[in-house]
Amino acid sequence: MANDFSLFKFDGDSTGPFFKLVQRFFDPMYVRKMAQAKADADMVLLDSEIELNEKRNRTFNRFMQEEEKKQTNIDNILLEAGPMLNDNAKPEDIENDWIANANEKMKNVSEKDMRNLWAKLLAGEANQPLSFSKRTVNFVGDLEKSDAELFTKFCSFTIQSGGFLPVIYKHTDNVYNSNGIYFDTLEHLDAIGLIKFQHISNFQKMGHPKTVNWFYFGKPFLIEYKNETDNKFNFGHANLTKIGNELAPIAGSKPIHGFFEHLIINWKKLGYKITDLATGEIFTPR
Repeated sequence: MANDFSLFKFDGDSTGPFFKLVQRFFDPMYVRKMAQAKADADMVLLDSEIELNEKRNRTFNRFMQEEEKKQTNIDNILLEAGPMLNDNAKPEDIENDWIANANEKMKNVSEKDMRNLWAKLLAGEANQPLSFSKRTVNFVGDLEKSDAELFTKFCSFTIQSGGFLPVIYKHTDNVYNSNGIYFDTLEHLDAIGLIKFQHISNFQKMGHPKTVNWFYFGKPFLIEYKNETDNKFNFGHANLTKIGNELAPIAGSKPIHGFFEHLIINWKKLGYKITDLATGEIFTPR
């Protein structure tokens, strides 16, 4: 039986990244299962016991419905991932085990927001293979929608420079609480393995040079320290785990109004000089 790609639109291009991605995720086992199920059903029709025929037919119909639903879930994720692919994406370079593992997880994903998360994960791996570990794929497979939404909120309190870095100084401050981040939610994100939370001591990045460029969701700024070298950057009570680091770029977070100003207040207290590179405004330590 030939692969049926009729659901997908390739605009005449059967060599582009989307076509290659669909090829990688089209499950030939599904086709074989459908063919075998059809053959089994045909055999049932030869059975003289009508009651047994009806039971087998019901079993077959239920199996078909379940398998079609699973395939539809995979197809919908692929369709959402298509527009997220870069022109130079390399779906063919994704490891076979990664494909098989993701395929197994994706077939049970029907909820819209979780489907979108999977599409981002899939496109991200195709755009840059080895971006998401098998452990992260398994984690997302078990992730509750409410936990995904909470992590999205958390990642709004990150700054970016080649990666995402959370900045949580005082979790009781209104800027966090009014956006769903409390002591309990931080502990929960720690418990499920997305962040590390320590409410007494602070996390620090060591060995910073005199100046470091950062972004807050596209807003560029510069942090300047007192020493020429070997500076410490105190970024508060939370840090991302390896899984959290991999998922932060696709969490769909947005900037929080007033958070950058909140950071400036805290950084001035810590002795950092801040330059807003978008406006040229300079904030010096007190």
